Amino acid sequence: MRIFLITNNDNPHSKDKTAYSKSLGAARFLAEKNIEIELFPLPPSKYKPFNVRLFFSSIVSFDLEEVNDADIDTTNKILDL
Repeated sequence: MRIFLITNNDNPHSKDKTAYSKSLGAARFLAEKNIEIELFPLPPSKYKPFNVRLFFSSIVSFDLEEVNDADIDTTNKILDL
């Protein structure tokens, strides 16, 4: 089972440590239940790429070949579905 997470917010809990901790706990719970979180990042703006390292690298596992220093190519992920 998978959850598709589509967002343009690369750091949703930057100012709320409680929400950040709860998100990590929820992600661990889902992983224990063999539920995969599939991230579809959208750029926050046309001038700023989505930075998975700010938050989502803590809750979503990535294929190292898929991730580069800037972002993930969402177009190919959607076409693969």
